[in-house]
Amino acid sequence: MGLSKPAWMSKKQARALAAIESMEDEATLRHVVAEAPIEYVRIRAAEKIDDQALYKRYALLEHDSHLGYAMAMRVDDVDFLWEFIRHGDCERHVVSDIRDRIDKLTDERREAQNRTVLAEIPSMDDIARLVEIATSDHRHDVNSMNPVRVLGGPTPKSTENKMREAAVERLAELDADDALITVAHSQNATLSNVAEKAVAKLTDQDTLFQLACDDTLGWNARAAAVDNLSDRTLLGQLTEMTSQVRPLEAPIETLAERRIQQIRSEELCHGEHDWKLTGLEYNGLGENTYYRCKRCGVERHEIRKY
Repeated sequence: MGLSKPAWMSKKQARALAAIESMEDEATLRHVVAEAPIEYVRIRAAEKIDDQALYKRYALLEHDSHLGYAMAMRVDDVDFLWEFIRHGDCERHVVSDIRDRIDKLTDERREAQNRTVLAEIPSMDDIARLVEIATSDHRHDVNSMNPVRVLGGPTPKSTENKMREAAVERLAELDADDALITVAHSQNATLSNVAEKAVAKLTDQDTLFQLACDDTLGWNARAAAVDNLSDRTLLGQLTEMTSQVRPLEAPIETLAERRIQQIRSEELCHGEHDWKLTGLEYNGLGENTYYRCKRCGVERHEIRKY
């Protein structure tokens, strides 16, 4: 009477799978991968072994089989995966899946690297490196790492966004005003909305005035400069400008007038206003009410929907 075969050698898939589910011995699992007659059983055994070298070996040995594909999908080496899809004529879905895995691994690697840099920024003294981070191109951000966005909800910040903002914070701590001005002039920083954050860290009034006048800057950066100005003489000069703006952008002279009014309001009322009703409008959607402070003249508009 011959020796009975182990259950994992069975040609009945359910029986063979049941035999390896509780199997922990790695040497036996490797025998299963090499010798089991059912391909899916070999795959399941390989999945229980954490061995990148084994995955690569079988991906190459059985390149055109489902086993080879399954093993390649467990490889973490991006260069190997590129070679895998160049190795032979892979089916279209295999190439697509491997490319997706390459993208995922690349994104994960970049995300890990970015998180390391993010942790280093608060103690970083290399101003050139900080400027490089603050002016990095937001269009290259890793979107796949962001959580699913909810319609109408806040847009989650990518790690790159956090890095850019942290770099600006660090430049401000280092009193690197020239570097902050460089960031403010960067097209990448303008597109990622970091330029205005850099301007908001500046306090020198003459510098802020020059930035507010600089029509090579983005509008948001110039508006941030006006918001940080407190010198009424300089603000008064801005009110005499005639600036060219795009639709939906208030002219710089208008922003300067509002800033002067805000400063006056803070001096007179300190946030405690004496409101007077100045107007009431009705339309099909609701009620518009207008107020003006008797002391400082600041205005307020309330909307109440029906």
